[in-house]
Amino acid sequence: MSTSEIRDEARKQAKFPFVEPSRVDLLIDRAEFYRVPGTATMICSIVLKSGFTVVDSASCKDPRNFDEDLAKRLSFSKARDQIFALEAYADVARPIEATLPNII
Repeated sequence: MSTSEIRDEARKQAKFPFVEPSRVDLLIDRAEFYRVPGTATMICSIVLKSGFTVVDSASCKDPRNFDEDLAKRLSFSKARDQIFALEAYADVARPIEATLPNII
């Protein structure tokens, strides 16, 4: 079962708020890809509208199996998954941070 399928199943069972995929997608400004020369590794850098960057990669064991489109989709999906965790943390931390003194 893929991460996406597991997440969909969890959403169906959720009784309380969760991070919506549409919310994550709205945060994304752009994605840039870089294939490491001479390797079967694709790096995806997702730049959020806030300017924050999330990076992940996809590789295969044998460069002869490398498929650029598949590597882009996989590295993007892995980087996008990190945004879910960041947003969940931000949602939980906001009320606590509101009670902290402003030190800036």
